[in-house]
Amino acid sequence: MHHSPKEVIQATKLKFSHIDGFQSTLLYQSLHQGGVVGTPQTPFVQILNINDNHWITASDLFCGPNEVCIYDSLNSNITKTTAQKISWLIRPQAPHFDIRKPAVQRQQSGSSCGFFALAFATVLCDGVKPEECQFQERNMRQTLYRSLNDKKAPVFTYQKVQAKPDRATLQVEVHCICRTSHNQEVMVQCSNCNRWYHPNCVSVPPKALDTTAEEWNCEICTT
Repeated sequence: MHHSPKEVIQATKLKFSHIDGFQSTLLYQSLHQGGVVGTPQTPFVQILNINDNHWITASDLFCGPNEVCIYDSLNSNITKTTAQKISWLIRPQAPHFDIRKPAVQRQQSGSSCGFFALAFATVLCDGVKPEECQFQERNMRQTLYRSLNDKKAPVFTYQKVQAKPDRATLQVEVHCICRTSHNQEVMVQCSNCNRWYHPNCVSVPPKALDTTAEEWNCEICTT
């Protein structure tokens, strides 16, 4: 699946209007530090494109505080770029959040990740854990095709299975007033509290960007 099935995602969003998320995947590809990406205020489901060629589903529906679950049919590594995208969804006030990776079904075809991302999203909205589902991968393309024609939320066939232990849990630190994780951006550390800030988010004098500059204190430490 080379393009996001926008019509199907919109139909799914309308069907499950009580679930937040389902924003355009293009926003997460192009905006620096989250831009106008909306941070859900209620339980959410969000489909993301990572590594330029792979689709995953992120959600906090079956998660604890400051935790996001990633449902990935390839069990890809969580890069700094992916972790930052996920931080835009949660922006915790805590110093960090956890990314948990339930052991969902692995895809057999190299082009099935988009189908699985949609399947994970739809069962989540129905209150079912994706790691307890065994989908019929061979029927996924036809199911999506029918949904695209009808502009309806897809209903993927599955059997209930016993969930396996999570594949991994990753702790991600967040910084600045924007509460996002670091991904190669320029940041300045407060000399007093040692917190890190983006110059684009707070007022930082140009001389503070010099590694040999004198001490700089953030607004919290100067009030």
